Amino acid sequence: MEISSTPRRPASHIAGDVAQSAVAPVFQEWGWTGDRISSDYGEDLDCTIFIDNQRTGLHFRCQVKSLGEESHYVKTLSDGTFSVRLKTSTCKAWLLSYFPVLLVVYDPRSKISFWTNATMQIRENLSALSQRTMTLRVRNRPSLQESQQAIICQIQSFYAGLLRLSSPTLECEVFPLLMPGYRALPYYQVYELKLASSQLALRSTPRHIDSFPAWGTSLHSLQGPYLLGWRVTSSNEDLKFFLEGLKETLGTVSIPLKYNEWLSFVCSPIEFTLSDKEKKHHALWKRALTDWWSYAYINSNIVADHDYAYVAPNGYVRQIGRRARSWETFHHVDPVRDVSIQLFASASTTPGYRAQVAVHRQHMLGQFLPWTCAECEVTDLRALLAPLELVFRRVEGMVEAPETVLGAICTVWFEPLSGLFGTARDWEEFAKGSVRNRIENAGILSELPGRVGSSKVTEHILSMFGDSMRDPPEQLLSTERHFTPGLPLDHSRRMACVQRFREVREVDLSVMRTELARLKERLQSLNEDSVDVQVANEMLHGHNNQIIELSVSWTPPLRQSSVSSHDRLITTILEVFDRLLPRRKPNSKRHRDTFDILRFEGELYFEGDRLY
Repeated sequence: MEISSTPRRPASHIAGDVAQSAVAPVFQEWGWTGDRISSDYGEDLDCTIFIDNQRTGLHFRCQVKSLGEESHYVKTLSDGTFSVRLKTSTCKAWLLSYFPVLLVVYDPRSKISFWTNATMQIRENLSALSQRTMTLRVRNRPSLQESQQAIICQIQSFYAGLLRLSSPTLECEVFPLLMPGYRALPYYQVYELKLASSQLALRSTPRHIDSFPAWGTSLHSLQGPYLLGWRVTSSNEDLKFFLEGLKETLGTVSIPLKYNEWLSFVCSPIEFTLSDKEKKHHALWKRALTDWWSYAYINSNIVADHDYAYVAPNGYVRQIGRRARSWETFHHVDPVRDVSIQLFASASTTPGYRAQVAVHRQHMLGQFLPWTCAECEVTDLRALLAPLELVFRRVEGMVEAPETVLGAICTVWFEPLSGLFGTARDWEEFAKGSVRNRIENAGILSELPGRVGSSKVTEHILSMFGDSMRDPPEQLLSTERHFTPGLPLDHSRRMACVQRFREVREVDLSVMRTELARLKERLQSLNEDSVDVQVANEMLHGHNNQIIELSVSWTPPLRQSSVSSHDRLITTILEVFDRLLPRRKPNSKRHRDTFDILRFEGELYFEGDRLY
């Protein structure tokens, strides 16, 4: 008998992979996640529900079975339903899970999938768990593709049952802000807005700033620490119904606004409403179905802050990961048009960022001690510092008096111009400073020739580290990666940047500068309400050859989303880019394009790539 020397893959494994590959895109087309689970212990796909591009707390998993001759587990019954045989141990694990499990049957001939709520079926037939196997039924209608809303309702009902809610309803709180400036509306203006809804119940409610997340300190109120808004409630427990009704309700607002103003609505997480009796028994469970979120009322339309600023145009592939040494960017790439886009929006500086800057500055201050001594004392000073592994370094360009040296006592590896510094090892070092603490513990501070230097030396050294040592600005321009859910974005300070990268050997930079200058003039005439258009070309060093970067950045007008602004300008941008750096011909192996360079030179990961 001949024995094959290569491993063979069972047909059932192939069918299973095909089935999972067919089912996952159904969820992804709805805007949900449908991630494969690499460790298969009874589930194949891990799914989170998104509604209107907003992540919810509704999470479930799927077991996918394929219908066919190779399947020993799925049978078609005379009435057209499917019978699926499962191990009882698997069913018990599903029953005890804190998430629901759907069982999906994929028909490879019709390429249609069908589903059932496996968790619910198991609960309704607990007696069958005494057997070695258990059979579940999957109806042949409706198909999975037709069941988006039905699945949302079933998943939501599972979590309501998990919390043992007798009559679950949904609610959230909404607070209007006048933007820019993060200014809460005065009480009388909130009452005058008179939002109307036939689906939702609204009543006025105040909320203390301290009960907001930390970014609530960015909000300003004329009523001291309170903001006035509305508690929005729905007796319908359908989350999608609630979100659609909320947007429709906010769209009924009527308020006079200046040309450069808009309203933002800060929305608290949507939660299950509990009775007072039920609240006593659910301290363990978080009842929130969504995160904090914010909408903007711009140009008489209600738009999600995140989507207005950060949703990429059609055709762009999203960046999904990076390494520590990757380029500090967040790109979407269009492989066909050979360009990338970076989208930025401005938001108030958060307390966390301000605290980070303060701690960073305090660490830095502890890494050196400004010092002044006579020229003739430098040698003795360095000799006393050497046993402590400290050095004295002069500060060039600063003079206090003749024969006097200005400098700093610091560690050997302290290099401001290179950005090198250490951090305190404990709280005592952090408070006193690592260098001063080391000197005082050695008892030689009074023996050191010279004296502690002035604050001018300190500020001069800190300035060598650039903007990182300055007081944080009131607002920061950042990418989607740093988006804070709930904190409204300043849409008047957005930015879009379209780039093309190309590996080159020789290039005429003067021609490029001339063409880009003309492009800037054309874009300024097209980009209404804004003249903030910047163009640039830059040479970068790649692993093998030089890389040239063409970039065009602009501020989208307030009344245009970032996507709309891009679509208005991209044709003009591509005309110039294609003249200066023509697109790579299909199947050409020469001159790597934008997608290749960002993935390999920038070490960035995009949709479809395997992380690490």
